[in-house]
Amino acid sequence: MTQRLLTPGDDPVILWQLSDPESCTLSYLVAHRVCGDALLFDPVLEQMPRYCKLLTDLDMHLLLAVDTHTHADHVTALHDLQQATACQLVRFGKSAPACVTRPLLDQDTLCCGCGGLAIKVWHTPGHTADSCCFLIPGQPQRLLTGDTLFIDGTGRTDLPSGDASQQAESLLSLLALDDATIVLPGHDYQNRSASTIGAERRSNSRLQVLQHQGVAAYAQLMADLRLPPPRLMDVALQRNSRCGAP
Repeated sequence: MTQRLLTPGDDPVILWQLSDPESCTLSYLVAHRVCGDALLFDPVLEQMPRYCKLLTDLDMHLLLAVDTHTHADHVTALHDLQQATACQLVRFGKSAPACVTRPLLDQDTLCCGCGGLAIKVWHTPGHTADSCCFLIPGQPQRLLTGDTLFIDGTGRTDLPSGDASQQAESLLSLLALDDATIVLPGHDYQNRSASTIGAERRSNSRLQVLQHQGVAAYAQLMADLRLPPPRLMDVALQRNSRCGAP
């Protein structure tokens, strides 16, 4: 697992990007530098020892473990993190599984750091029905895009509850953000850690289809991909319906 510290020393927010080589998942540890409260987004079960070591090394207290959506390519570490840290488990939707201790709704706020950090929940269905992005305030603001928006790509829409037309509308809503907004994706396959909304608007090939040819053309592009299913899909979906519990 590689780790990248994405924030300078004078930023009150500590933001670590953590990668899982098997699934190419990018997880994010977001913490308040002064108070020591932390949130961990999209944790991967196999990386549990690294998460615990980083929390200990930084002297951080994990408040929330958050999945941006129901993952089909890896088993989430939510359950194990709760066992290790007593954190709350967070996912979107009124129909979130019973293991989720804090279900989210669109425009909810996740607070961290003695009230000093408020992260906005942004429901962006399409990759899955429960897909969300999370907007972290700052100059510039940072957007955890999960599997909705990648660097020069977008999340597949052919898995259970996926919908390409819904994803197109979600992407158009993200493109209304300021160009300087930093994009932090949920997967990376080419060793790229971050982008911006402006860069993706200009150069993301799938967004070019959406912006210039419309929602129907984007939906057809996604339908034509014919991607093989994730290798661990059956196991991952079953375990993740229980927040990763055995």
